[in-house]
Amino acid sequence: MSEEFTEALLELHYHRAIVDAFADVFGARFLRMLKPSTQQEAWVGFDQGWVHASVTTADLYASLSHAISSGGTQNSTFHFGYFLQFKVVHRLPRRSRFTPARFYAPYLRSELSVWRNPTTGLSQHETLCRLASIQHAEVYYACPLLFNLDAIYEYPDLDSLQIVDVASATSDIDDSDRHFIAFQSETAPLPEWCSEPSPAKAYRSSEWIRDERYRPRHRSGKELIEVIEQSKQVLSEVDRQRTLSRELPRSLTILSFSLEKR
Repeated sequence: MSEEFTEALLELHYHRAIVDAFADVFGARFLRMLKPSTQQEAWVGFDQGWVHASVTTADLYASLSHAISSGGTQNSTFHFGYFLQFKVVHRLPRRSRFTPARFYAPYLRSELSVWRNPTTGLSQHETLCRLASIQHAEVYYACPLLFNLDAIYEYPDLDSLQIVDVASATSDIDDSDRHFIAFQSETAPLPEWCSEPSPAKAYRSSEWIRDERYRPRHRSGKELIEVIEQSKQVLSEVDRQRTLSRELPRSLTILSFSLEKR
């Protein structure tokens, strides 16, 4: 039934649980979640009451700059900024030429988007790989092992969401063939990149959030502004004739929390 899921629906399903888990780990109060809007120079998301929020890039930078100027260690507000690209995972009943050699049927896989966007000249996967090269940028695929559409109406199980580090992708992934992230099963979820099989670095999202070795790091307002600006820069470099890109991938997520009493 995974063909009934969309990446946007899966993202909306898991975001509340991700925010709740971060707040629980740090004993912090959630303030705001923002993502790039389809409208240039704007950000949309939710505030602490899960009410729709919208700000301009200028307003976002002003709030992040205020965090910089208001005194570093004395400031109780902190942020996470990461790229989390959701993918739909399908159950495959038979092997094919794309199946990793050690896998048997049935198995699970999610197809990577490797076809170039005619506007940007970049595929989704190449975009994420470019972003992963930026200092302080943390870039992941999010692969929900979710196959029952009724589960959308339940509180999300973070153990069903696999976080795959884009930096672990093999360098041979391009538009010359189809490519996938493959999982043997829900209970043996360690994935592989394919068609040329190679282990992927991945975690259950509950582990990704709670284990300090894996989770995104706290970022200062200055670091987040640098990531945003460098992201625009590297995505413009594919075509030297283009002006500096104002578009950012929708996978970028900024979470803000306060250590003040909840």
